[in-house]
Amino acid sequence: MANSRYAYVRNFELPDPLLPGCFLVCRLDGHSFHRFSEEHAFTKPNDERALQLMDHAAKDLMTKFKDIVLGFGESDEFRQASRCPSLYTT
Repeated sequence: MANSRYAYVRNFELPDPLLPGCFLVCRLDGHSFHRFSEEHAFTKPNDERALQLMDHAAKDLMTKFKDIVLGFGESDEFRQASRCPSLYTT
């Protein structure tokens, strides 16, 4: 959008403050998951290696960002519930 005719829209953007005491839920979707699955020969519907990979990724995020209190996977995506604000200030 930079240097385009729509750049003026930035003048109307407002900050999105998060309410204290609330949880933020983030959905992380897999990019090119079909191709990734084919390259690693994952079996359908639930390849054990793919499930372990997603579990490991969620655990790594929870280890790095201590405010994440819940993480779960579904299909080619996973979600985390986080207390604010440290996830978005690092």
